[in-house]
Amino acid sequence: MCAEVQQRLQQFSREVLDLLKNQGSHCRLPVSKFVSAYHQYFSRQCRVADYGFSKIIDLLSAIPKSIQILGDGNKRIMTITHRCQMKRFTNDIIRILKNKPQRSMSISEIPIEYGKLFDFQIRKQNYGNFSKNWHIKNRSTLLILACVIWKILSMKLKIIKN
Repeated sequence: MCAEVQQRLQQFSREVLDLLKNQGSHCRLPVSKFVSAYHQYFSRQCRVADYGFSKIIDLLSAIPKSIQILGDGNKRIMTITHRCQMKRFTNDIIRILKNKPQRSMSISEIPIEYGKLFDFQIRKQNYGNFSKNWHIKNRSTLLILACVIWKILSMKLKIIKN
């Protein structure tokens, strides 16, 4: 694939993530409704050929780091990958902390502050599927959570230094 098409594909990936993030709390969309949702959201057609593909499903499958497609046939649903959901969770928590005067809060405050900022209750389903042993199954998630802790700690350290 040439560099220009690769850049377009990266831009498309960012656009799809943006579209899915604005589909409500679960960030899901039936694949059958993607083209019309894309057109409505971006006010332009999604031209599959611009990215070197002939089918929409092939184009969507070309961005596996950003989205995943669940199900088969006409019941396929696209959603944000677990890794992207965890990054989204990290950014939401950091956004909450930035609104706090001391940039810190107790864990028990998270649901209250989340509700104030986003106007709906925090639910684990908002950030993808978690199982009881999710930390064992997904080491990349542990890395992301370590980054969250590091960012939170570094925010606290900045305040202490000032």
